[in-house]
Order: sequence, then structure tokens, then C-alpha cells
Amino acid sequence: MTTEIERQVRDVLTHQAAAMTPPDLQPGEVLPRPLALAAPPATDRRRAWLGVAAVSAAAAIVAIVGFGGAPLPQTRGSAPTTVPPPASGPVTFDTPRVLLEADALTVDAAGLTFTPTAAVDVNSDPGLWHSYTTLELTWFEHDVEMRIYLYFASDGTDWWASEVRTYDGARSGEWIVTPGERFRTPLGSAYEGDVDLGALHVRGMHLEAFRRPDVCASPTRPIALAGDYRSIALTAGASSGFGYHALLIDTATCTPADASRVVLEASLADPAVAPVRVEVGGVGDLSVGLNADSTPLTPGETTLHVTARNTDTGAVIDEIDVPVIIRAASP
Repeated sequence: MTTEIERQVRDVLTHQAAAMTPPDLQPGEVLPRPLALAAPPATDRRRAWLGVAAVSAAAAIVAIVGFGGAPLPQTRGSAPTTVPPPASGPVTFDTPRVLLEADALTVDAAGLTFTPTAAVDVNSDPGLWHSYTTLELTWFEHDVEMRIYLYFASDGTDWWASEVRTYDGARSGEWIVTPGERFRTPLGSAYEGDVDLGALHVRGMHLEAFRRPDVCASPTRPIALAGDYRSIALTAGASSGFGYHALLIDTATCTPADASRVVLEASLADPAVAPVRVEVGGVGDLSVGLNADSTPLTPGETTLHVTARNTDTGAVIDEIDVPVIIRAASP
């Protein structure tokens, strides 16, 4: 006795057999394929069409007899996409020049969602005092490099973002640029709110550019050294290099101090790791060049020691230590 289920299965197979004749495709046309069911490899057009038909028949049978007889929904759509990662959680990106905190931060590009991870490279261009600086975030996700660059300007009273950039999610890493003034805020204060700029989405953002140097927050002396980086990380090799700047700050006003009678010096605790070149420019601006003479850096760790001295008495005005890490070059 033929059951209702058997009758339905027989009807499906009959219709699928009738559909096995391959269509007459024109050059450039592509056979339709179910999204979630890939056909087996084929060496010619007929075998490919038969493979698709067989898979479709199997799917129809499962829909009829599987899971208590309830038909399963059929998936239709365009090409499969990568499942997006979970929504970004709270993030903090902190440099001596810029602080960005947010409840969530994502970049939507190339059909993918990028979320900064613990492996984010965070930098700021020290730029010019109360004039220009940046926040630069770089990380790897979905097998490509992603970047977020924020460019900041100031007139000495307010600060603002003059341009926002993200990568587009492609392997070539082309920029998505959003120009224009945003987030204008008085110096010393932070901008807070939600942001949607092109591919960039930020929730609960707390952003402050041109931050007061740490030496102004809890001053221990009237004149102090403020460095533009809390640490220095380099990769071993003759082409590696880094410029470190230290500025003398009047901690009472948190502005650059008069350094006309000050000499700045620098040395490494372990000179074998990296050579040092010291250049003094401007008022209290010290540039310490690492690997200045194309001498290869040696993997290891050391400390950069910077000292400010009074040229008349030789007395130390202030001194700071900066960790230096030289990483081994990738094979």
C-alpha cells in the first residue's frame, strides 16, 4: 500500500528527473546553484547540472519526511557571506595626545563587521602643540588590515576632528575618507556621544584630543619633561628607526616652558641594543633618533633616559625613563 509520504517522494523524483536536461546556456551565463547546498565538482556542464538537480531532490525529500513531516524552510539569496563577529564591547585607546573610550566601536566595510581587538596598534602623531595631532588605530581581522585614523586640529581655545578615515575592508587597504569639522570642544574637555560616520560606528564615545600632559595632572616640580610616547617599540633591522620628542612644560600653566638656558641629553641603559642620536630644536624640543646611522637594531629591551639640565649650574631640572622594546624581525 502506497503511503502519502511515498507518493510525495515519487512525485518529487519524477519532476527532478524531467528537469535534468541541461538548459541551453549562452556564453557568460551561469547555472543557478542553491545557496546552502554546493554541487559536487564536475568536468562538464551536463554533470554539473545533474549534480545540482540531485542535491535539490535530496533537499526536497528531507523537507517532506524529516523532522515530524514539517517542511524545512528553503534558503535563497546571493553568495554566502562571512558570519559577522559579536558586537564590539567597551574599548579604550590611550596615548599622551588623545584618549578615545567607547561602549562599542565597529567598522562596516566590504560586507564585513570589524571590531578592534586587544591586538590593536595605537599611536598618535605628536604634531604641534595645540595645533595638530592624530589618533591612529591599526589591527588585522578577516585576513585583512583595518585602520581608523582621526585627524585633529586646534586654535588654542577649542579642538575638533578635521578628518576621519577608515580602510574599506579590501586587501589593498583603500581609504574611506570623511572630511569636515566635527566634535568641536573646548581644550581640556572631552566630546561625548554616539557617532555614525560612513563605515565607522561608535556608541557611548568619550573623546579628548590635545590632552594635558600627565605631568600637569599631579605636578611634582615647576618645570617638567613631557614625552610624546610612553614607550617605544621597534622591529630589529637596519631600516628601523624612531623619533622621540620630549618637551619642557611649565606645570603651573601646562604650556611649553622657556628652555633657552636648558640642555637636553639622552642615553640608553644598554647602548648595544640601539644607537642614539640627540638633536635639539625649538624651545625645549628634544629629538632622539634611534638607529640614526643605519646600524641594525638588536632584539631586546632597554631604557631611554632623557635629562634636562640647567646650562649655568649643570643641575638636573627633570629626567624621565622610557621603555624601549626591539622585536625580532619576522622571517
